[in-house]
Amino acid sequence: MGWHQIKRKEVAVKIIRKIEDQDTILNELEILEKVSGHENIISFYGAFHQKPARRINQELWIATELCDGGSVLDLIKSKRNRSLDESWIAYICKQVLQGLYHLRKQRILHCDVKPDNLMLTEDAVVKIIDFGGAVTGGKSDSPAGDMAYLSPEAIVCMSKRGEFDHKV
Repeated sequence: MGWHQIKRKEVAVKIIRKIEDQDTILNELEILEKVSGHENIISFYGAFHQKPARRINQELWIATELCDGGSVLDLIKSKRNRSLDESWIAYICKQVLQGLYHLRKQRILHCDVKPDNLMLTEDAVVKIIDFGGAVTGGKSDSPAGDMAYLSPEAIVCMSKRGEFDHKV
């Protein structure tokens, strides 16, 4: 957590200590900058390099909106083997779809939508986070993200053609 001096509010700070795949990180930052500002997408406030004392390598610090309501996965786990109320499920789905529609208009595919990557603000607004696997354009050589959350048709499509088409 950090403090944004211009916006005068707390922010989330993601610290990347080993910058191995710079292309992936730059892609994520470019996408974040492009889609930031939509109600259901995490707001991006900036990124900068920091060289801590007594360390050789620089760290990359990424400042984003603070979502202190936890993740949707946290919400599901808090129910302890009980289902979420249907109205909650509908509310979450509506907000996720609004965020995905915004991404689609920008020709961006998130590729890793799952409960861990859906955060809640203090006011229970759903925010899509983690654009590390996102792609622009509409096609990818393979699906990205967590295999446990791939749709059956995506898996069948991969095995038949070897190419994964993200068309909606």
